[in-house]
Amino acid sequence: MPGSWRSGLAVAVLVAAVVGGCGDRGDGSGGGEEVLVLAAASLTGAFTEMEAGFEAANPDVDVVLTFGASSTLAAQVAEGGPGAVLATADEDTMAAAVASGNVAGEPVVFTTNRGVIAVPTGSDAVATPEDLDGEVTLAVCAPAVPCRVVADELFARLGIDPPIATEEENVAAVLTKLEAGEVDAGVVYATDDLASDAIEAIDLGDVVVTTAYPIVALTEDRAARAFVDFVTGPDGRAVLADAGFAAP
Repeated sequence: MPGSWRSGLAVAVLVAAVVGGCGDRGDGSGGGEEVLVLAAASLTGAFTEMEAGFEAANPDVDVVLTFGASSTLAAQVAEGGPGAVLATADEDTMAAAVASGNVAGEPVVFTTNRGVIAVPTGSDAVATPEDLDGEVTLAVCAPAVPCRVVADELFARLGIDPPIATEEENVAAVLTKLEAGEVDAGVVYATDDLASDAIEAIDLGDVVVTTAYPIVALTEDRAARAFVDFVTGPDGRAVLADAGFAAP
C-alpha cells in the first residue's frame, strides 16, 4: 500500500477539469458531485476508510482522494490548483494555503499525531536515540514537510544531531524505505508504527513531539463542507481513533 501513496499527486492531473473541486460524476448520471480531497500522506489509511463511510451516507457524492506532502498540497492550493478540501499534517502549511485566499472557510484542527523513531522489525542496529550515529542510515522527510519539522524537534529534545542519509518527499516514502529495510531508522508517525507490522518504534523515554492536523473546505460547495463535517464529526473521530490518531 505505501507505494501507491506516491501516485496521489497524479490524481490531481486527472481531475484538473473539475471546477472548484466539484462537478458531474462523469458516469452519465449528471446528478452526482465529485469532491477532490487533498490530504497529508499520513492520513491515507484513515481517509480511505472515511471515503467509504461518507459515500455510503452520501450516494450522490464521489470522493477523490489525493495524498502527498502537506507542503506540496498547500502550495498547489496557493497556486490555484484544483481541490475541494485540504487536510494537512500541521498548522503552518495550512496557514500558507489560507494566506493565498484560496479557501472558503476557517481551518479546524480535527486530530493530532506524534513523531516516532522507527526501525525495521527485528533490527538491532538502533535501540536508543544515541545509536543514530554515522554507522547507521537514517531517513527523514524533506525540509518544510511536517514530518521533518517533527523530526528536527525530536532530535533537539533528545539532545542529538544525527547524520541524515536520505530526505524523502513525505512520510509515506520514509515508511516505504523502512519497510523494505533500505534504511536502519526513520522518523515517521505513531500511526505508521501502529499500521505496519514491518516497523517498530524505539523507546524515546518521556520525549513526546506532536503535530496538529487542520482541515478546511476550499469551496462553498455543499459536498465539500459535508465531507469536512464528516471528518470532524463522530464517525470521522472514531476512524481516526482506531488508526491511532489522538483527539485535538
